Formats: sequence, structure tokens, C-alpha cells
Amino acid sequence: MNVILIINDTFRRDHLGAYGNSWIRTPNLDAFAQRSAIFDQAYLASYPTISDRWDVHVGRCGFPTRGWEPLAPEDETLAQMIAGRGYTSMLIYDPP
Repeated sequence: MNVILIINDTFRRDHLGAYGNSWIRTPNLDAFAQRSAIFDQAYLASYPTISDRWDVHVGRCGFPTRGWEPLAPEDETLAQMIAGRGYTSMLIYDPP
């Protein structure tokens, strides 16, 4: 099984065809969504974005104790957890 986690904080779900938008074209994401599990009711544990990314990657709620700070050495990430079980993980991002 392959798991792909897409985190994007620069567009809204109602701007994607997979969630019903018919006037903005997102064909690649729509095709991917047709073969994937998509979620209709997902909620942030923390806010703003950086804190929420920490929550996703370490599996804990950081609000309000975590701010805009790097991962601590003791923070075991999702990538480390799955690598420890023999899976390959990678991060692909678009730098600023």
C-alpha cells in the first residue's frame, strides 16, 4: 500500500474539483482524488500552519504549547515512525 499525504495551505478545499468546484480546473488533483481516500470533515488541531504541521508529523496536539519553532530532537516524526517499520518516506516541497 502507498500512502501520500498532501499538505497545502495555499488553497481552499472548495477550489478543487474533487470537492465539487466546477469552474476552477484541477485535473491532476481530481484524478488523484478519484483513486484515493478524501476527507470531508477534517479539522485542525492547532493554528497557525506551522503548529498544525507539527501536530500532523508527530501525532500530538501542540496547541498552545508549540509555536513557530523547529522540531526538537526528541520529536519522533511520522517519517521516522514508518521508516522504523521498513517503509520508505520522502518529503517533496516547493521552497519559498
